[in-house]
Amino acid sequence: MVPECAYGFRPYRNNSRLRMHVDKAESHIISFILHIDSSDDAEPWPLTIDDFQGNTHDVVLTSGDLVLYESSKVFHGRPHPFRGSWYTSIFAHFYPPGHNETFDKNKMVYAIPPGWRNDPEHHDQVPLRMYGPSFEEATCPNGWCATQDSIQWTGPAREGYLTAPNGQTFPFHPKPLSCQDTKAKCIEWAKSGECAKNQDYMVVMYPKSCNTCVMAASHDEL
Repeated sequence: MVPECAYGFRPYRNNSRLRMHVDKAESHIISFILHIDSSDDAEPWPLTIDDFQGNTHDVVLTSGDLVLYESSKVFHGRPHPFRGSWYTSIFAHFYPPGHNETFDKNKMVYAIPPGWRNDPEHHDQVPLRMYGPSFEEATCPNGWCATQDSIQWTGPAREGYLTAPNGQTFPFHPKPLSCQDTKAKCIEWAKSGECAKNQDYMVVMYPKSCNTCVMAASHDEL
């Protein structure tokens, strides 16, 4: 995966909300949230995610927990109002090599069903209110009806294990990635400026020559 951006610590204050949305399809394909900490008076503030089967999950992260999700595809946000002095996390986004070279934003526009923002035709349909790239079901509690019957998740996770969406845990012992180039011509290409000219390809295939090897962060850096 190619790193797109990372930012944080992002602070949230009392009464903060993040309406449901999806992220940029051209760059934010796989994302993670690393929760740093929250104030002593903070109530649990779940990350709400709708999965591909139509289930809604409320994930409560404790300090040090990390959640991975497909942020350009699944609806997510924090529609529950935050209660507390402060809450802070780090966010990072990635995309597959070559993805932005073939990405066609117009296809997304054409794929939107006609009339998807029209007023409800039936009494059991909930009107959708738009706020730029985000949205909410304004007539429902928390601005998202499914939070009333969401699947509840909470940390801390079991150290050394990965928890799947179905609740199963698996041993997780990631190995450090070796910093190697894939072809012999990498040094010549790097010297000719290809690391900057053809960044999406070069930094993935030739990280050693382009000096883009990702090293693990220390506790001090976090």
